[in-house]
Amino acid sequence: MSSLLGRRTATIEVSVAELIDRVTILRLKVARSARPSPPAFEEQLHRYLGELECLNVEGVTADLHRFLQRVNGMLWHLESEIRNCEAARDFGTRFICVSRMIRRLNDRRVRIKARIDELCRSEFRETKSYT
Repeated sequence: MSSLLGRRTATIEVSVAELIDRVTILRLKVARSARPSPPAFEEQLHRYLGELECLNVEGVTADLHRFLQRVNGMLWHLESEIRNCEAARDFGTRFICVSRMIRRLNDRRVRIKARIDELCRSEFRETKSYT
């Protein structure tokens, strides 16, 4: 049925930090995908960068943007480590340590995004809740 619908996209409002986060993740996908990277990644990245440029927040967010890029890069690497552990059915010390590092980095990522949204006076804010 989906082939009958054709290609579709949705336009939604997101916080400034969420847009920057998506840009950093797309940059990782473009950089780390098999060459050549899928055109969809580059097209989406181009669109997001255009939106970000219109917001004119680079001067306010540049350092946090770079920090978020590094954190997401570390998370990318650690997620690969977890997949390797799972493939090897190794749920020992390495798996536990990497899982804890992922949790701590995700907490840091949330704090960076919150700071970006605060500095940019973003209308939307990410709220994490844990059970």
